[in-house]
Amino acid sequence: MSARLLVTLAAGALPGLEDALTGSGFTIRRQPLLQHEPIAPNRPLHDAIAAGEWGAIVVTSPRAAAIVASVLPRESDVAVPLWAVGAATAAPLQVAGWRVCTGPGGSASAGAAEALAGAMLAAMVRGPVLFVAGDPHRPDLAARLADAGVSVTTVLAYRSVPVADVELLAALDRADLVVVASPALVAALAAQGDAAMRAGYVAIGATTAQQGRALGLVPVATADQPSVAAVADAVRRAARTLALGS
Repeated sequence: MSARLLVTLAAGALPGLEDALTGSGFTIRRQPLLQHEPIAPNRPLHDAIAAGEWGAIVVTSPRAAAIVASVLPRESDVAVPLWAVGAATAAPLQVAGWRVCTGPGGSASAGAAEALAGAMLAAMVRGPVLFVAGDPHRPDLAARLADAGVSVTTVLAYRSVPVADVELLAALDRADLVVVASPALVAALAAQGDAAMRAGYVAIGATTAQQGRALGLVPVATADQPSVAAVADAVRRAARTLALGS
């Protein structure tokens, strides 16, 4: 019987991942386990962007980027530099016609948000910075900027809500290896107790891996970067460690 791989990424995230794992000995199922709910109406976000007195506007997820793109004043140029954690996050803003600076991406040892903060500091970004984030979100980016003396205001754009516990438990019961990309999801899985411990985990990036270790869901492997090739490689490494697959 082939090993069962559960990919918890949203539909459309890392397209081609399943194809890259063809022949690896897995039965692959993609089942998103987080629901993302925009905060609407969002007067704080509209007011913050309308103020236009920012040294930069920064986003660390495609969802936040799409929401920012929908709020930016399309009838005029935006003088404020726009920063995104990577190419996938920048895409909704670029499709809407905005120029975006991107960070270098994360690694197995450093989160992408922290790396983005480093790139912003290297580019001499001055505050105040408007960070449009999800709820919950990691403090790494804002903390790194604040430590360097850059003022950061965080405005929430959406909430990440795990699916019901019964759905989480059913998903875990059908998986030998689970690909996770969100600290919020790691926390929800860890709350399932012993049921969560029966599967192995592959983390997409250091931030998710750190959350897993903190909650006892130590990842078997961590992708060096959030790309199809790196995640597929991490899955194969995890499978070898756990003697799964072919």
